[in-house]
Amino acid sequence: DVTLIGSDKGTNDKSWTIFAEVALTHFWLPTLTSTVSYNRRESPANGQGASSIADSVLLRTNWQPSELWDLSMLMSYVRRESATNLSRSFDVVEASSLPEVGAIVTTSGVKMAVETSNAVDTHRWAVTMRAARRITRRISSSIRVSYADQRSQHTSRNPNDFGTFLVVVGVKYDFDRFRF
Repeated sequence: DVTLIGSDKGTNDKSWTIFAEVALTHFWLPTLTSTVSYNRRESPANGQGASSIADSVLLRTNWQPSELWDLSMLMSYVRRESATNLSRSFDVVEASSLPEVGAIVTTSGVKMAVETSNAVDTHRWAVTMRAARRITRRISSSIRVSYADQRSQHTSRNPNDFGTFLVVVGVKYDFDRFRF
């Protein structure tokens, strides 16, 4: 399954934003499936000298061993590269003073260019496991355990690195379907 999700070209913009995804699904059993997918997003990010490229790989497995139980596992890896390269030019200003008029400011005709660069490369991986059990015809309960780790290699002073566990316990009530 190869899908071009979308591309957006602005009216005055000469750059493209591209989204693409490739996914393969295998049915091991009627109640056991696995999907591996690759997703790529590239964006010049509004023409301000910034750009980003995000690549992600996901592996998802779902298993329903009985009518009461539903188990799933998701593993993901995301690599994101973003960079900001800004070039600015300034006129060099000279001040000259005439005693009868006061100070007069003129430009010298000299331009000065300043270029700044701020690159951020982020690697993030996560593992999530979920178990759900149907209690009644309409009520089910679930528990989800996740771990995520993110590391950045960049030039800024404030890193966004983390490693975190998340546990979520839930109860779900299924309403009747609405017919239109």
